[in-house]
Amino acid sequence: MKLLFALTAAILVLVANAAAQDAEADGAAERSEISYSALRKLIDNGRVRGATISGDGWWVTVSTSDGSIHHTRVTPNTPIADRLVDAGVRTEFLHTDDDEELPLLLSLFFNILPLLIFIGFFWFVISRMKGKNSDYYSRAEKLNADFLERLEKLLSEQKSSDD
Repeated sequence: MKLLFALTAAILVLVANAAAQDAEADGAAERSEISYSALRKLIDNGRVRGATISGDGWWVTVSTSDGSIHHTRVTPNTPIADRLVDAGVRTEFLHTDDDEELPLLLSLFFNILPLLIFIGFFWFVISRMKGKNSDYYSRAEKLNADFLERLEKLLSEQKSSDD
């Protein structure tokens, strides 16, 4: 049980560390967000110099002719890439599928965790049955025998009163 507790604590520390690193990475890139309509106006006016579409099409980062960088969030089905290509903007696509996967050890732990919990619970129940409370079955047998004796006694008394 101590081993299971120690393993759980270690995994929680790893998850917290990974979350902290993600938060640092998000904070490092300061974003000047604009609306989708403002992005379309920049493209139509020819002020966009370059664009990067990342996160499977969810984030569009554009650099304008005055040197500013803007970010906007779009749905993947939005034809923003076609609009950028038609306007002659240099467009780069970053696929971040690999960034979204959990590390192998963490993935294995989350897949095996339910099995470990089940085995730990089963071991706990079995050890409780073998310990100081192992006489549950003998108590049940005694109660059953007492009940049967009283039942036979009542039935015999009922037969004798019927006769």
